[in-house]
Amino acid sequence: MHPERLTAYSAVSTRLSLLSDHRLRALTAAATPLGSGIGGRSAELDVDGTRGRTPCAGGWRPSGGPRTA
Repeated sequence: MHPERLTAYSAVSTRLSLLSDHRLRALTAAATPLGSGIGGRSAELDVDGTRGRTPCAGGWRPSGGPRTA
């Protein structure tokens, strides 16, 4: 993996780990639904300017998305 990508992943991982449950819930609620496929549903998150795709597991769903439970 490219060093820039590892640095970005590390920064996002650290930022997410420092969020309270309430703030993490708010961030995921604001995620943009991307659709579903073989791997299930996914959404796009923006964490401090770094955008990334994340799977929607269990009963979690981004705003406006269908329930996945």
